[in-house]
Amino acid sequence: MPIYESLSSDKLSVVLDIGAAYTKFGFTGEFSPRSIITSEVLCSKTKKLRRIWDYESAEDLYDLLVDFIHVIFFKYALLSPKDKPVIIVESLLCPTTFRETLAKVLFYHYEMSMMFILPSHLVCLASLAIDSAMVVDVGYKEAVVIPICYSFPVVKAWQALPLGGEAIHNNLRTLLSSSNTGIQDLPESTLENIKVRCCFVTKKYRADQLGSAKPEIATCPDVKYPIATHFSPSSSARHSGP
Repeated sequence: MPIYESLSSDKLSVVLDIGAAYTKFGFTGEFSPRSIITSEVLCSKTKKLRRIWDYESAEDLYDLLVDFIHVIFFKYALLSPKDKPVIIVESLLCPTTFRETLAKVLFYHYEMSMMFILPSHLVCLASLAIDSAMVVDVGYKEAVVIPICYSFPVVKAWQALPLGGEAIHNNLRTLLSSSNTGIQDLPESTLENIKVRCCFVTKKYRADQLGSAKPEIATCPDVKYPIATHFSPSSSARHSGP
C-alpha cells in the first residue's frame, strides 16, 4: 500500500503550514495536504477552544503550541516528532515571537531532529516550475504581495492590506446587525459557512457593467440561509449581491 510505504521512507519529511485560520499538514512527495484543520486547540488551563494566533504572551503561545503540535502528530500524522524532519512553511512577515516559540516547542519539548523554514511565497512557485512571479497571498488576516525574482523574495517591495477572510466575516456580521434581523454574535463557523455558500466573485465584464453610471444588468436572486441552529426556526439570513 503506497500510503504505508511512504510513511516508512527515511527521506520523508513532515510539512506544516500554520495559518491564522487553518493549518495544512502533509508529507513531502505527496501532491496535496494530508489534513487541513482549524488553527485552534483546547486550552488545558481554561478548557476552551482558543486560536493559536490569539496568544497573550510567548509563554501562553508555548502552551498552546505544545497541545497543538501534539494533536497534529499523534492524531493526524500518527508518528512521533522525533522520527521525521519538519518543514515549516510560513510567511516572510511571520512575527519573530511565533517563529522562535515554535522552534522551542519542537526542539525542547518534542526533541525533534531537524527543522527547516521555507517562505510560503517562494514555495508556491515550485508547483509552477518558475522562479520569478508576483505572488499574492490572500489569507485570513491580510493579503500580502511579494515579488519573487530568480527564486529570491524581494522583501523591500512587499505590500499588505488587512483584506482577507476576517474582513469578509466582519462585513457579514455588520450587514446582518444593521438589517434589523435580530441576529447578533454569530460564531465564526457560521459566518464562514454563509461566506462559502452565499458569497461569490463576479466576472470582470459584469463588474464593469455594474460599475457604470447606468448598469443594464439583472441582479442575482436572493439567497435564503436558515440559521435555526442558533436562533428560532423562522430566522434566516438573506443575501443578494452582484
